[in-house]
Amino acid sequence: MALFIVLDCLPITIKLISPPGEYDLYKDRILIKTDHEINSELDIMSRTFKKKMDVSAKKEEMISVTKITRSLLEDQENERKLLYETLKEMAENAQKIHSEDEVTFHVNYIMNSREIFDESVTTTQKKFREYLNTI
Repeated sequence: MALFIVLDCLPITIKLISPPGEYDLYKDRILIKTDHEINSELDIMSRTFKKKMDVSAKKEEMISVTKITRSLLEDQENERKLLYETLKEMAENAQKIHSEDEVTFHVNYIMNSREIFDESVTTTQKKFREYLNTI
């Protein structure tokens, strides 16, 4: 109990022993120093939080771009499979035709269809890369 009384009286004793104004000046210095430390810590914490948010936003953006890219490639692959199946059926049907002109027409049609599809895929991928470069 005596310890608590001593501890309660200690700041008053220090104030009475020190010259007038020195105790308040010391106390103010400590308060200002503490205030600066707290402000510095808050500033560092806010910068760190902002960086984490920026990283999180960048991560979400990368995930979104990856999903879009994957979706585009899957769609192109599905379209390619569908086209090649259709062209294969056309080639099988063309073999049943006995007219040389019609066979030539079908073969040319199949070749042109493949070229057009390959060109469209190339153009789509080029435009998609251009879009990704704008992000």
